[in-house]
Order: sequence, then structure tokens, then C-alpha cells
Amino acid sequence: MEQLSVLASLFLIVIVGFVVGRLKLLGEESVKTFNTFLFYIAIPSVVFISLIGTNKEELSLYPKFIIVNIAISIISYLLIYVFLRVFVESHKSRGGILFSSVSGNVVFFGFPILLNVFGQEHLNLGIIYSVMVFAVVDLVGFLLISLDSEKKLDFLAEVREFLKNPIVIATFLGLIFLLFEIPVPGLIFDTLDNLSKGITAMGLVTLGIFVSYNIDFREIRLSLLTSSLKLLFIPVFTYLVVFHLISLEQNLAEVSVIQSSMPVAVFSLTVADIYGLNKRLVSNGIIVSSILFLLTSAFWIWVL
Repeated sequence: MEQLSVLASLFLIVIVGFVVGRLKLLGEESVKTFNTFLFYIAIPSVVFISLIGTNKEELSLYPKFIIVNIAISIISYLLIYVFLRVFVESHKSRGGILFSSVSGNVVFFGFPILLNVFGQEHLNLGIIYSVMVFAVVDLVGFLLISLDSEKKLDFLAEVREFLKNPIVIATFLGLIFLLFEIPVPGLIFDTLDNLSKGITAMGLVTLGIFVSYNIDFREIRLSLLTSSLKLLFIPVFTYLVVFHLISLEQNLAEVSVIQSSMPVAVFSLTVADIYGLNKRLVSNGIIVSSILFLLTSAFWIWVL
């Protein structure tokens, strides 16, 4: 019951954002403003303070956890790519479905679920998943999309962008401070802690505002396909691998499944814009998968 209460509260925050958007209390441009603050300030803050509070003994779990999840994601990408090449004619739609199917909203939905349902240790693993696993997986996604697109992948440019990512920088700094036991002044810690506290509310309100301005149920069939791949195929595949094939430790397996089951990430729209993909389809995928996530997330929490 407590787990369902956590999920319900997250979706109520999204509804608040939706109502705010519908009433025009905040314009569509606020989505970009809020996302900028979250990306450069709030998310790096929560990543840093979470990592410096990690038990150093947990670090030995990371390599296996990262490698297994990267392998799962790459295999998923390849299977979906082959499927879409056969059944979806438009390369713009194929690319949009492909990237959306693997790129999940692991921060705004994943982090609060891991923390409130499973605990701080799971959140720390979720942070490592969101940075290390997605870094490699996104590059694979860009490569597969570029095979169908006129825009080709610039690998070195993508690596440079990755290294400049504030969330990645916060991760490396957090690990350095943890490994070398560098003390963080109380004033700095308290400031970062206060900045991080609004991440869930702001992220989900922003999602609600985005939905209010972009809700459009044209191409619903392909949007449901995207949601089915993201919310069903990938987490089921992950569950079978981490619990039955590889048999990861319980906490590693739980984080793997939860993070793999997240709805489509808003970042997919940026990728659609860069590679000239079907933005309406990607936008619909974000909206439909976020709505259906209420049901699928309750199922996965119950299973785990």
C-alpha cells in the first residue's frame, strides 16, 4: 500500500503540472527553463551528495552491474532495430521508436521510486546506472539511428559532449570525494542538499506542463508500440537476465529492472530534433508511456 501511495503522489504532481499548463499559468517555454535548471543544477546536486554518502564497499558491485546492464541494453537495441527494419517503413518513425524504446526517464521517475520504495543504496546504484549505462547505450542508439539518417554519427563529438555533461562531472567528482575521503564543508553540503530536494517535484511538474501543450493522439498505434517495447519488452528481458540467467545480487537486480522499466525520456525529443526523426511520434511516446507507467510500475514493484 505504501508503494502505491508513492506512485500515486508522483502522478498527482504530473497532474498538477498538466493543470498549470492547461490554465496557461506557465507557458510552454517554461519546460525548457525548468529542464535547464534541473540538468545543470538540481540533478548534479543530488548525484554528488548521494555518491559522497555511499559506503565504499558498495563500489566493488559497480563493474558487474554496469557491464550486465550495458549488455542487456545493447542486445535490446539490436533486437528492436531488426524488428523495426522489418515492420516499420519510415526511417524517421523507426529512429524515433528505436531511441525512445531504450531511453527511459530514469531520473524524475526512477530516482524517487528507488529512494522511497527501496532505499538510499538502491538510489546510489540508480545514479550509476543513469550515468554509466546510458552513456554507452546512447552512443549505440546514435550509431543505429545514423545508419538510417542523413546525419552521421560524430563519435568524438559525442564523447566530448558526454565529458561536458554536468551530471557526468558530478558523478566523477562524487566518486573522487568518496574514494579519497575529501571532506565537504557543511555550508556547501547543505546548499547542495537544499537544491536537490526540489528535483522530483520540478521534474514531474515540468513533464505535466509538457504533456498539456503536446498531447496529440495521432499515430497512436506506433505510440503504443513504443510504449510496449519500453514498458514491457525491455523490463521483462532485463528481469529474465538479471534474476534467472546471470543471477545478480538482489539489490543490483532490483535496480536493473526498475530503471529499465521507466517511461520514455523527454531527452528523446532532443535526439529526434538532431537526427530529423518523427517528433510527433516521439512526443506521443513520452506521453502515452508516462500514462501507462502508473500500471506497469505498480506491477514491477509488486513483483520485486
